[in-house]
Amino acid sequence: MKSIIAKAHSVGATVVWDMAHSIGALPIDVTDTNTDFAVGCTYKYLNGGPGSPAFIYVAPRLLNTVEPALSGWFAHEAPFAFDLNFRPTPSKIDRMRIGTQSMAAFTLLETALDIWDEVNLDDVRSKSIELSEFFISEVLTIRKNIRVKTINFIIVLSLVFLLPADKKIFLKYQSLSHKRLLV
Repeated sequence: MKSIIAKAHSVGATVVWDMAHSIGALPIDVTDTNTDFAVGCTYKYLNGGPGSPAFIYVAPRLLNTVEPALSGWFAHEAPFAFDLNFRPTPSKIDRMRIGTQSMAAFTLLETALDIWDEVNLDDVRSKSIELSEFFISEVLTIRKNIRVKTINFIIVLSLVFLLPADKKIFLKYQSLSHKRLLV
């Protein structure tokens, strides 16, 4: 992330990261990487479940310059003044709120997040890599024991994306009678 952000900043670009499938799965430090913006969800790896809140991160250096795309009552500088002219809350991430929060969803998420106080994401990532490598090893072992007449091919691809340790494994299985893609 850091090198991509540095390249983008060198030409005056701003970077927005979609972290929907990385929060809770990968150790990410938005401060260390000089992240401008990040958006994501809490339903997947943070265990918030369906309907749980989404999130936005705005670098503190950008809080006074970014304008929310939608104006929300909780984002107003003085929500109880009932002023018809929207004034975003200055210098706070609150200015990005767009609607009334679901108290039930936030309560469930708060409980789901309690477990993360005890979790080291570096350990989670190490275990993820270990299990991925085990999976690849087992598929390759099984491949050796399969008769070629029954199965045309099995391909294992390990693609490296933005983070060097972030591997996505795709297993494509094709037989003479049907095709199936397992992800």
